[in-house]
Amino acid sequence: MTRTVYKFTFDDSVAMDDVERILALSTIPVESIHGESAMLVDGRFAVNKRRRTCLIDADSQLGKDLARVFTGFLNVNSSGCFRVDFAESGERLGDMLDLYGAFV
Repeated sequence: MTRTVYKFTFDDSVAMDDVERILALSTIPVESIHGESAMLVDGRFAVNKRRRTCLIDADSQLGKDLARVFTGFLNVNSSGCFRVDFAESGERLGDMLDLYGAFV
């Protein structure tokens, strides 16, 4: 099964601890809209500090909304210091997140 993800890549000027904090903050409004159960079921994302990347599952509306909120917060705090790519993978998302070291 092909999975689609948003892959965020960060410049060296961005502190990856801040990326984790911004991602955690981004879950609050998304959970408010979709509900706690939906966040637990569909909220799949991971940060890899070593690779300076973040993955967000784009196969659900919740994931798409999380990517939008996360991007909005990043634009305020780190505009021009990150890139977002839309990627498809034949790997299972769980395997991809295991490779990245899941944030949640």
